[in-house]
Amino acid sequence: MKRTGLRRTAALALALILSVGTCFAGCGEKLRETGGVIKTQDGQKTYRHASTTYEAVEVGKKVGTLTDTGGGSGTVYAIEGLSADEWLVTEEGYVLYADGVHLPTLTEMKPDAVQVCAYRQSIHVLRTVTGADILSDAVRAYTEGENIEYLGLEAQHSYKLRFTSAAYPALYFSLLYIEYGEDMVLDGVNYGRYFLRGVFDGRFVAVGDGLHQLMFGGETTETASETASQPENSGNGG
Repeated sequence: MKRTGLRRTAALALALILSVGTCFAGCGEKLRETGGVIKTQDGQKTYRHASTTYEAVEVGKKVGTLTDTGGGSGTVYAIEGLSADEWLVTEEGYVLYADGVHLPTLTEMKPDAVQVCAYRQSIHVLRTVTGADILSDAVRAYTEGENIEYLGLEAQHSYKLRFTSAAYPALYFSLLYIEYGEDMVLDGVNYGRYFLRGVFDGRFVAVGDGLHQLMFGGETTETASETASQPENSGNGG
C-alpha cells in the first residue's frame, strides 16, 4: 500500500515538473513595461527601447509577451545571432536592449555595406552599396558634417539607408536619405539637395552631389520615385 502511494506521489511530482517545464517553454517570458522600463515578471532582467535607428536583421524564436501600461500586449522575439538576455525585438520591429548593453554608434559599427531602401508598409531594397570609400564618406558626412536645421520640407524622394556590419551582423543602423527638388538655402548658404537625417538624434547633414552620384549612379530609378515617398514614422529613421 505504501509503495503504491509513493509511486502515485512520484508520478504526480513528475507530472507537475513536466507541466511547469512545458508552460515555461510554451508560455514564455512575461514582461511588463512601466514608464519606458521593461522588466521580466521576476524582476531579474530589465530592458529598454533602443532608438528606431536600430533594427533586427533577422527575427528569431518567440521569447514571450510584453504588456504595456495601457494593458495592451504583444509578442517579443529573440534576435538571431544575439543573446535574448541582452537583446529582444517586438512584433512591431522595435529593438529592446538590456541594462548594461552598449548601443554601437555608426562609427563603431564600421559598416561594410549599406542597403538603399524604399519604404512604405514594407521595405524594398533598391540596391546595396559596398564600396569602402563611399561608406567612409557617408559615415564621415553624417558624424562630422554640419548639423543644420531640419525644416520638414516636402522631399522629392526619401529613402531608408540600412548600414550593415561584420562587427554587428545582427543589427541594422538606419538613417533617412532625403532628396529635395531644388537646392536648400539657409541664411545665404547653399547646402544642395541631398541630406542624411537621424530622426532620433536630430542630426540633419548635407552630403553633397558627389556622394549622391556614387550611391545612386547620379539618378533615381522610376521604382524608387514611386515607392519612396513615405511618412517618416513608417520606417526606422534614427
